[in-house]
Amino acid sequence: MTIGTKTFKKALMGTAACLALSMSVSAVQAGGLAVREQSTQFLGSAFAGNAAGGGLSSSFWNPATLGEAGHGISNEANVTAILPNLEVTPTGGKAALAFPGQGSETFNDAAFLSSSYTAYRWNENLVFGVAIGSPFGLGSKVSNPKWAGQLHHQSAKLETPNLTAMASVRVMPGLMVGFGPQFQYAKLKFKTGTGGPTDNLSLTGTDLGIGFTAGLLWKPTQGTSIGLGFRSAVAHSIRGNIKSPTVAAINNKRFSLDLDTPEMLTLSVRQSLSPNMRVLGTVEWTKWSRLDVHPVYAQLGPVALQFANFDFQYEDGWFFALGGEYDVSNSLTLRAGAAYEISPVQKATQRLVQIADSDRVWLSAGASYKWSDSLSFDLGYSHIFFDDAKIDRTPAGTSASAQSFQLLADTTNSADIISIGVKYKLGGH
Repeated sequence: MTIGTKTFKKALMGTAACLALSMSVSAVQAGGLAVREQSTQFLGSAFAGNAAGGGLSSSFWNPATLGEAGHGISNEANVTAILPNLEVTPTGGKAALAFPGQGSETFNDAAFLSSSYTAYRWNENLVFGVAIGSPFGLGSKVSNPKWAGQLHHQSAKLETPNLTAMASVRVMPGLMVGFGPQFQYAKLKFKTGTGGPTDNLSLTGTDLGIGFTAGLLWKPTQGTSIGLGFRSAVAHSIRGNIKSPTVAAINNKRFSLDLDTPEMLTLSVRQSLSPNMRVLGTVEWTKWSRLDVHPVYAQLGPVALQFANFDFQYEDGWFFALGGEYDVSNSLTLRAGAAYEISPVQKATQRLVQIADSDRVWLSAGASYKWSDSLSFDLGYSHIFFDDAKIDRTPAGTSASAQSFQLLADTTNSADIISIGVKYKLGGH
C-alpha cells in the first residue's frame, strides 16, 4: 500500500516495529492470555474435575453442570490473588545492545481477580444461570521504562469482562445439556518505548464481542460424572486511539486491530471411590493457534495503513490435571491436585516479554467448610513451576529495519495463587 507522504512512512516504520509484540501480561495463569482462575474450589484441585460438576463454578467450563443446582437461588463468589515472580534478563540482540547497563527487569506486581455465579432452578428439568468473570488478560508494567527491553515493552493491560447467560436442561435421567451466549468486552492499553529519552508510543482501544458456550454432563452410574464443555472463540475488532507525541503524523489518530480469543474444549471426570472420597481428572485443549500475526492499522483520512503487527504465532495448548477430594466430616472437605500444562509457546521466537510463557507444573491444595445448609466457604492455593526459557524476538516485519529491534533474553518464572470463595443459597433446599 502506498500513501501520500514518504516522510510519514519513514517515521512511522521507525516507531512501529517495536509494536510487534503482544497485548498482555505476566504469564502467571493459564497458557497464553488465558486466566484459568475462575473458581476457588477447583483451584484447590489444580482444576481437576472442573467440567464434571460438584460446584456452581463448574459452569464456567461446562454450562450443563448448572443442572446440579438445588431449588431456590444458588450463588457463588470468588476472589483470587496472583503473586508472580518473573525475571527477564536481556543477553543480547540489537534492542538490548542499544541500552547497555540497564540490566534485567522483574515483574512481580500482584493481580487480583473475581468471578461470580448465580443459578435458579425453574423446574425439575430446567436451570438458568449467569456467570461473570474475565477469561483473558491481566497486566504488566516495568519498574524502569528505559530498561534494556524497552523497545519491546513498557506497559500493557488487557481486560475482558465477560457475562455468560446459560441454561441447563435434563433431557433424560442422568444426562443434562447446557448452552448459552457469551458477551465479552475487551479493553486494551499498550505502551512501548521508541528509543529516545522520553519517547513512547501507546494504544488504547475497546470492543464488544459475542460467542457461546455449550456442554453436556452424563452420570451413567451413581458416583460417576463425566462432563464435556466448550467455550467458543470470541471475535474482537478493537478500535481506539494512538498516542505518540514525537511522531505527529500518527498522534491522536485512530487504530484498528482484529483479534479472536481462542475456543476451549474441556473433558472432566468425577468418580466416587467411597462415600467420602472422590478422584478427579481433566484434559483441556485450547486453540491458541488462532493467535498468529495480527496487523495494526492507522486510519489516515480515508486510508488505513498497516504500521505494525501484534505477533504471536502460537501453537495449540494442552492441560492435564489429576486430583482428589476427601470429606473429613459433614462440614469439612479437603482437596489436592497436580497438573501439567503444555504452553502454546514452544520456541524462543514465540516468547514475548509480557508473556514469558513456558511449560509448567501446578501443585494445589484447598478446603471447603460448610457453615450451614445455606452457607459455605472455600479456600484454594496453587504454586506454579515454570520451565526456564529464552526469548529471541524480532518483530514480524513491517519494515526492513525490524532486525534492529531483536531482543535476546533469559527468563525465570514462578507464581503463587491464593483464592477465597463463598457459596450461599436463597430459598429452596
